[in-house]
Amino acid sequence: MINNMSTTNMEAKAKEFIAVLQEQYYPWFAQSMVMKRASIEPNFHDLYLKFFDKVNSKSLNKEILKATYENCKVLLRSDLIKSSSEERSLLKNLGSWLGKFTIGRNQTLRAKEIDPKISYC
Repeated sequence: MINNMSTTNMEAKAKEFIAVLQEQYYPWFAQSMVMKRASIEPNFHDLYLKFFDKVNSKSLNKEILKATYENCKVLLRSDLIKSSSEERSLLKNLGSWLGKFTIGRNQTLRAKEIDPKISYC
């Protein structure tokens, strides 16, 4: 469903998503979306955000945000973050995604999740 999504077919994809994916699967989808898409494909962040706006589900957005925070925390705690450029790239992409998903939508970052004032590296 996400593989061949574009701005031209986004409306249809959003309707298909709503019809096919039940809310009980949102945590799985969110984790997959964050790990396999947002962390690796920063060029498509805006497309994905528009898609989630079309889907317009508070519970899905909550799960996406939760998965983003969780994956950021895992990367920040990783010993490899200091030596692996690949892990730093994933973290950079997730940070960009988190910013667009929260601040870019006039929502706040939750300091209890990730305190932006603390230096992790």
